[in-house]
Amino acid sequence: LESLMQDRRLMPGVRNNLKTLEPVLLALSQTDARFFSERKHPARQFLDKITSRSLAFTSENEPGYGRFQKVFDNAVGVLVGGDGDAATFASILRKLEEGWAIEEQEQRQRAEEAARGLMRAEQRNLLAQRLTEDFTERMQDKKIPEIVVNFLRGPWAQVVAESQMSCTDGTVDADGYMALVDDLIWSVQLRLARRNRARLVEIVPSMLVTMRQGLNLISYPPERIPVFFDALITYHEKAFEGAR
Repeated sequence: LESLMQDRRLMPGVRNNLKTLEPVLLALSQTDARFFSERKHPARQFLDKITSRSLAFTSENEPGYGRFQKVFDNAVGVLVGGDGDAATFASILRKLEEGWAIEEQEQRQRAEEAARGLMRAEQRNLLAQRLTEDFTERMQDKKIPEIVVNFLRGPWAQVVAESQMSCTDGTVDADGYMALVDDLIWSVQLRLARRNRARLVEIVPSMLVTMRQGLNLISYPPERIPVFFDALITYHEKAFEGAR
């Protein structure tokens, strides 16, 4: 106990709990000779596992430490307030191990979900890169506002990629995200839009709805959507300048 309480690798809360347990362990050692003769004595296993687990933390601010310390505090409270015999240590240790097993399973699940998320993000980025090349070709030799070029090459490529990856039933562009590309490119070419203002009036409202739905699909910052929409509508209004 003296060695453990002087080990600065252990957090202060852990060392304090060991100090609190000292009378319990001393009493146990006087009434249960197995404490010294058996390495698998429940009290010795309790000390070994609780201290080895605490060494995983190098700071009280690390994720998970607060929960570990609380569980340790509760265990010490039960041991100090109870009989403090081998059976009590065995019962406490069993409950701790059951809780740790659940925590480890949850951590594995979170790690697996994070790994799947990273893999999906990588796949989406690769698909978005190919779509960006396609969109760039469609805009080639056309007078397209830079804000629209950046939109199609950036967030909208991600939207179409996410949509295509989510379509597991073989449906092609069920949400119309790919079809919107050509409509958007047409709508910002003033020379073409001025020739067919009726079409512009017809497609713009549904385009805005589709764009909002698509951007929500990739959790695009909602505060940035109106900024793009305002700029786009301002550009569309130029198609009506000088018109009756």
